[in-house]
Amino acid sequence: GYALRRFPQRAALYLLIAGVTLFVAGLALNPAFVINKRLWTSSFALLSSGFSAVLFAGLLWLLKFQMVDRILTSLKVLGVNAILVFTLSILLGMIYAFPWFGSGDHRLSIQNLANTFALGFIPDPYVASLACALAMLGLITALVWPLYRRSIFLRL
Repeated sequence: GYALRRFPQRAALYLLIAGVTLFVAGLALNPAFVINKRLWTSSFALLSSGFSAVLFAGLLWLLKFQMVDRILTSLKVLGVNAILVFTLSILLGMIYAFPWFGSGDHRLSIQNLANTFALGFIPDPYVASLACALAMLGLITALVWPLYRRSIFLRL
């Protein structure tokens, strides 16, 4: 945040340098503290923070191009109302997984039906599952887009 406010033209470069430094520090610390996500070891925290900073620097650099800025508008729509998007994803996930259809032991959820439908078009179950997840992301984006267009941003 400091680099973005103080040096907006060079923020991407400074974030890239900081990210690479954190990433290398995480790798260097690996012999002493094994990189382990489940334990959130210090080496994992450095490595993941460095990777995130490098990715963020890359996105900042890409956003300097107007065409890329337009393409990434959907990410802005999700980002400015992130708490609402998270809440919607939890609520829609519960609705999606609830067994609404059928009776007895053969009750089906929207998730079962969507996965079966996707498998009709996409033979690989992992890719079909990804397609269903992307469809859910598209639905959530469509739900929050009107708020973005009206500059309504929910904050805590």
